[in-house]
Parts: sequence; structure tokens; C-alpha cells
Amino acid sequence: MENNNNVLETIFPHRIKALRTARLLKLRHVAEGSGLHISTIGNYEAAQKTPSLEGVMSLAKFYGVSMDFLTGFDFEMENDIGIKICKKIRELRLEVGYSEKEFAKLVNMQINDYMNIEFGKLPDMETLKSIAFYTMKKLKDLTGFSEEELTAMYKRKKVVDFAKDERNLKYMELAMKLKDRELDPDKIILGVKI
Repeated sequence: MENNNNVLETIFPHRIKALRTARLLKLRHVAEGSGLHISTIGNYEAAQKTPSLEGVMSLAKFYGVSMDFLTGFDFEMENDIGIKICKKIRELRLEVGYSEKEFAKLVNMQINDYMNIEFGKLPDMETLKSIAFYTMKKLKDLTGFSEEELTAMYKRKKVVDFAKDERNLKYMELAMKLKDRELDPDKIILGVKI
């Protein structure tokens, strides 16, 4: 596990600083939004302080990214289809020679939303279609997948995200009970004892 500290010392500072600067935020903005002290965030960015779990959680929530992404512990990230799509979009931007800001304007996006793509956050289907439209690319050429394949991928992602959220455990338990009793969840009326 000796690499864990190295990852926190290299990837975490780079990613939180890149997220902040891409969004044109000052340290005080991040401090106000995350609830962390300004010097703590500065020390994290300068790799002078190893982040606490609470610090990572606060920054992940503030930036709207996963803790795994911030810390570099998302080992499957490079294999993730979404990351590959984001890389293709970035490569397209570099191919046409546009800055992030120019490309965001070209595809009719806010710069912060586009920067999320540059940092590996998969855009929704409508955004992908919009990027394909404004760059005069077919969706399949842009992403490597047909619209049907992408739709299926987004549905699977929603299910996985839902399952990962601890607050949804009760719903999942109920779904299993319904399945065990061979009941259709779409035909259940709330409030009726099963």
C-alpha cells in the first residue's frame, strides 16, 4: 500500500487545483463552498498536507466529482467508456486547435460544464448530441458508439449509481421482496401492504 500516499501526494493536489482554476475560482470561494479552511485547501494544492477523509469528501461534494476521481483511486477509470469518450472529445478540440473556452462556445456550453468533460466527467446524452451536431460529427464517430449503445450505457450507469447510494438500500430491499413474490413494481400502489 506504499503507493497510496504517493497517489494522494501527486494526483490529488493536481486535480483539485485544476478543478479550481478551470472554474476560475479563488481559494476563498472553494473554502466558502466546501467548509474547509482556506489554508487547508492551499496546503492540499501545494501537496504540503495529506488530505483527511473529511477534506476529500468536502471537496468532492463541492466540485461534483467522486472521491475516487479526486484521489486517483478509481483504478478502473482508464478502462471506463466514459473516460474514453471524454478523451475523444478533448482530442477533437485539440485537433481543431481551439482553446477550452473557444470549444465550449463552439458547442454552445458554459466553460465550467465543458471543463468537467476535460476532467473526465461524462456528459449527458443531450450534451453529446449537441457536441456532435456543432462539430458536424456523427455520434458514433464522436464516441465510438451508436445512439442505442450509448442509451443502454447511460441506463446501466444510472442503475449502478443508484445501487452505490446507501440511501437507496431500502428501495433495493423492497425491489428484491417484490421480485421474490413475482410482483411487478410498476403495478404496486404505495401504501398497500405486500
